[in-house]
Amino acid sequence: MSKLLVITAHPGARDYSKSQQVAEAFLNSYQATNPSAQITHVDLFNLDAPDVDATVYSAFGHLMGGGAFSELSAEQQSALSKRQAIIDQFIAHDKYVFVAPMWEFSFPAVLKKYLDIICAARQTFQYNEFGLPMGLLKNKKAVFIQASGGNYTAEARSGFRSILAAAPQAESLLPVFEVLGNYGEPIIRATLTIMGVLDYQHIMVHSQAMPDYAAPVLASAITQAQQIATTW
Repeated sequence: MSKLLVITAHPGARDYSKSQQVAEAFLNSYQATNPSAQITHVDLFNLDAPDVDATVYSAFGHLMGGGAFSELSAEQQSALSKRQAIIDQFIAHDKYVFVAPMWEFSFPAVLKKYLDIICAARQTFQYNEFGLPMGLLKNKKAVFIQASGGNYTAEARSGFRSILAAAPQAESLLPVFEVLGNYGEPIIRATLTIMGVLDYQHIMVHSQAMPDYAAPVLASAITQAQQIATTW
């Protein structure tokens, strides 16, 4: 029986969220093909996960210095236990679906916080003799479903760059254009790779703030999601 963890980083309702609509289509197809699958949902905007604040940071320092967990304060023990439960849950599943919008060319901060928790040394990865992180998670899969208002695909950027280069204001426009892009997806991909999750796919639902393109792009992404889910 497969165990699928759905990690959603969106505070809005499904009717407004294109990434959640595509995720729903993915899950419906996946469940139809895998009726016995165990699916767990995590809403990152309601996750009880302490930040790396002074309490957590000092607890890490104590443990890394050879101190015992029992020597930590009650507050420190509680904070680390909550973070550990999140790590344990992630490790216990063999498939992951990340769902998030593109915010300010990345993704909501709650998703970065989650990645920082699950990317845990000696649990989901370890350093080898060369100082490189090596993944400890084996035979796992992940899909990242991401939606954006604009189009930041390589094809779109290439075409738009040519248009800007021919504009009278090219000298001032191109430097701004060159720093714009999808910075969130590489972070997801890199973090999963570090942990050993190499079977990774990205479904990009772009152009959702562009009336002439939004509907067909959404329909195409839903079809792509359904196709991936039936063989995943």
